[in-house]
Amino acid sequence: LLVSWIITSVTGIMMWFARIEHKLGRGIRKFPAYQVHLYVGLAFTILCVIHTVLNWKWITSATKAIITKS
Repeated sequence: LLVSWIITSVTGIMMWFARIEHKLGRGIRKFPAYQVHLYVGLAFTILCVIHTVLNWKWITSATKAIITKS
């Protein structure tokens, strides 16, 4: 899941900022697959950030418990 999130987030952000229309002669931003990938990637990133913020206390306590056991 983490690998999928990283790939989707990175490629979505790269596609959002990239100016690749001139290489294809036709704007890639007009393709429905591009738009779906972009918006799903952005939504997925935003939801992951919200999820991390809401569970931050558990993340830190679980990490401390793992570190102190070693």
